Amino acid sequence: MTEFCSYFENGLWHILSLFECKHILFLIVLTVPYVFKEWNKLLLLVSVFTLGNLIAFLLTVFGVVIIKGQLISLLVLLLILLIALFNLFSGKSSNSIFEA
Repeated sequence: MTEFCSYFENGLWHILSLFECKHILFLIVLTVPYVFKEWNKLLLLVSVFTLGNLIAFLLTVFGVVIIKGQLISLLVLLLILLIALFNLFSGKSSNSIFEA
């Protein structure tokens, strides 16, 4: 259990680090278009995102996929930009999260 707590703490600090803010930024651009009444869609979206991360980590840990960290960082940043542009030009991003 001590090892789990150690990995959990390291993962939490990795996500919340100012130098790794792309994780939070990615979730923000992914969730901005949804209004509060669409909480079930938002929960599904964040759950699928988390499951995708878990699968990617497992594939990497077991050596099924080997990709350089710099390439992953670049792809994540490009994905954030593409999602933000899509939200901006699709018109859905004008909704407020607090709309009823």
